[in-house]
Amino acid sequence: MIIPSGYAQVNWIFTGNSAPRGAEVTMGIDLASFSGTTQDGADLASAAWAATVLADQTSSVTLSRTRFKRGPNVSGAFAEKATTSAGGIGSSAMPPQVSLLITKVTATGGRSGRGRSFMPGVTEVDIGPNGELGTAYLADVQDKWDDLKTALEAADLFPVLLHADNTGDVTPHPITGFQVQALVATQRRRLRG
Repeated sequence: MIIPSGYAQVNWIFTGNSAPRGAEVTMGIDLASFSGTTQDGADLASAAWAATVLADQTSSVTLSRTRFKRGPNVSGAFAEKATTSAGGIGSSAMPPQVSLLITKVTATGGRSGRGRSFMPGVTEVDIGPNGELGTAYLADVQDKWDDLKTALEAADLFPVLLHADNTGDVTPHPITGFQVQALVATQRRRLRG
């Protein structure tokens, strides 16, 4: 991802039985209102995830590190917050390659205005045989992602969509919301050797 000056990227890094090769969720951050240090950014982003989304992940995944990288990519400072916070659901997990798909919503149309995240640690009991999330689980995960956005913004870490292609305008787009998809998704690289 291209991280311009004045922005950062957060990587929430997971380990555990449901992430045997590791798993990460990334988010761009607008730092225009943020006056803290790079370490503050890592600490606050870690706390935001632990207080919200982690409750809807299985205990077989652990939020082991949160990395906070300021732009620009080549010279921006970074810091990490190490944790041992396990997911809040004790029931069995889906295989490691099964994730929840979360769409990053922006006000910008076209491909450059779309993004997504894959959330690891999906609970098996809340997924139907057709891959659909149970109604209550879907609503709860949606609430937690809404709460994550609120928690980040309360810390002056405003979510944005970063771009991977540097051939056009790389100005990140503000994320207006997250939409949890009703069907699970897969990522082969989370399981293959």
